[in-house]
Amino acid sequence: MWNNKNVFVCVWLPCSGKWTQSRILAESLEAGRIESWARLDMILIGEIHPELSDLAQRVRNTPNTINQTESELIERAKLGWEYSEDSDVLILDWFWRRLNTYELLCDIFGKEFLTFMHFHITAKTMYKRAQTRWIDPQTRQSYTLSWPSEANQLWFVQRESDQPEILWYRLRWFKNRTLPVLEAHRESWGRVIEVNAGHPTIEAVTIDMMAKLRKVFPEMFSV
Repeated sequence: MWNNKNVFVCVWLPCSGKWTQSRILAESLEAGRIESWARLDMILIGEIHPELSDLAQRVRNTPNTINQTESELIERAKLGWEYSEDSDVLILDWFWRRLNTYELLCDIFGKEFLTFMHFHITAKTMYKRAQTRWIDPQTRQSYTLSWPSEANQLWFVQRESDQPEILWYRLRWFKNRTLPVLEAHRESWGRVIEVNAGHPTIEAVTIDMMAKLRKVFPEMFSV
């Protein structure tokens, strides 16, 4: 289905701004974009692959109970739906976190068509940014606030995934499971683009991202 398409896989640490930049990237390249958790929601409500809705519920609520075969079923279901067929470029957001998922992406798209966008920040920056991220518990809308007192006045709460112990777990997972596969892809002549996501503004990160893309894929910007 996605043969011979350039596929950009966004790799991140929490608070790197990957979600924002992946949307900017898709708009800039007029690319299709698949967000993993949005697709999981579609499976949950039976909009696509209703036969997997119970399994999707387990993925959402008790992911530690999912074996590799079940994980592959869900990942293929997320990618196996007609989406932006006219586009020659596809952006994958929130996919690929460990070896078996990487192998699945290579099987579906071909390793030579995969480019990993590594939105890099330091652990210190990750923790610092997490302290400024808040959500409205009613709407789940996110906000960036400098002081906890502001959030308290608005009855906002810290995002569950931004709790220090969760961030520590996700950082450890990234270093132990994700980073080694990313390095193996690079060493086997696969494309990895390092984006400095530590810039203080969204615009500066975008400039860094697009400048590096132009060097690797000048043909995308030749028109």
